[in-house]
Amino acid sequence: MTDPSKQTIEPGEVAEFAMRLNVPPLPVGTYPLHVRPVMEGVTWLPENYASTFQIKVTVPPYDSQIVAQTFSQNPTGVAQGSPLTANLAVKNTGRAAWSTSGPNAVRLGTNRPVDRASTLQVTGG
Repeated sequence: MTDPSKQTIEPGEVAEFAMRLNVPPLPVGTYPLHVRPVMEGVTWLPENYASTFQIKVTVPPYDSQIVAQTFSQNPTGVAQGSPLTANLAVKNTGRAAWSTSGPNAVRLGTNRPVDRASTLQVTGG
């Protein structure tokens, strides 16, 4: 970035610009961002000084999608002390493989807030 204390860019000098891009949740793909210098309130600099950034939007390394959830019985009427089996099918929509064993295995964890204690006894998962 050009020194902020510098008030002018003289002929033959180089101006450097920095911009922060926030990429919204777009579909995967490449998106062009066309930019060119503009002298505010005066004129756009010639088109031949324009630049195009090709921004490639990818899937995050770890992402998921709930595909299905089923229960061994209706979860809205479970008697105290009765077992209930809940099954959750989760699709890996990221770009990295999930490990099913070892120290970094993917399992279910409590949420909202993360890793909170639960009033229900949970085994497996």
